[in-house]
Amino acid sequence: FIDVPALSLTARPDSHVTGWRGSDAVTYAQFTRETEGWRQLLLRRQGVRFALYLQDTIAFAAALSGAWQAGKTIYLPSDTLAETCKALALEVDGFIGEFDAALQPLQPPVPDAMDHVHASQQLDGDAPVLVVYTSGSTGAAQAIPKKLSQLSTEVATLEALFGTQAGSAEVGDGTLD
Repeated sequence: FIDVPALSLTARPDSHVTGWRGSDAVTYAQFTRETEGWRQLLLRRQGVRFALYLQDTIAFAAALSGAWQAGKTIYLPSDTLAETCKALALEVDGFIGEFDAALQPLQPPVPDAMDHVHASQQLDGDAPVLVVYTSGSTGAAQAIPKKLSQLSTEVATLEALFGTQAGSAEVGDGTLD
């Protein structure tokens, strides 16, 4: 999907296990369908800036990848508390995932409703794709925008430092079944 060196998602066989939801394997085919569902949903939405909060790591990765494929910038709040969301609503065009219903967050699309999976596209390394926030422990939380090229460099650094330790570790949703 993402054609920036350290963020490249290499094509895999459809049956390849990409991660886990509890004790259920999530295949590469399932993950790409979820990603494509988010891409299609977000292409139909006006605006460029969307807050994302999903605790399921596979769903989070699919939504993030789909958003980037749709040309959206993702804002990552540290929580979904009322005050955080009130401030965030002034910054973003919409919400994705586990936010209060009053914010009308977009929910995961139904992957089976898609006609096809879109061929991945090369993403602009200079595009502002992510906004993270400081903790706010010494005042108001500060937004830190990140370009795709910066994230790629950070991932490459982490891979160089910890890649051999991680080996072929799989991604899970954080639950133990």
